[in-house]
Amino acid sequence: MTGLFTAKTEKEMLSLGEKFASDLKGKSAIVALSATLGAGKTVFVKGIATALGIEEPILSPTFTLVQHYDGGKTPLYHLDLYRLGSSEEFDLIDGRAILSSSSVVCVEWPDIIEEYLSEFSHYEISIEIKEDGIRAVNIEYKERKK
Repeated sequence: MTGLFTAKTEKEMLSLGEKFASDLKGKSAIVALSATLGAGKTVFVKGIATALGIEEPILSPTFTLVQHYDGGKTPLYHLDLYRLGSSEEFDLIDGRAILSSSSVVCVEWPDIIEEYLSEFSHYEISIEIKEDGIRAVNIEYKERKK
């Protein structure tokens, strides 16, 4: 699923995340989410978790950096790299192994690991809050650089 979408409400953002994940058909994927604070990144991930059949609450991993959920069709890693100062710190949390796992890996604030992401095919999702509060959600698929 790629393209430009809009979400007027939190419920629509959840639904968009669910639709995105259902199109993955249970396959592993890396999803890089970029947006300002409060734009709906974690809400989108909650939608992904719902589609994967994960029933436990999805919490923003801002302070824990990584949340791992095993209860669905495909394991889910949810990373928030906002507080990392360098890609070396990403290595300290075993980030490369997480990216290589057979899971859906959602990465909020992925800019710091852009170099690592280029080693994998992945989705780039950018969310922009428009003046009327509607979220513009752009979903692109990026092939691994060889």
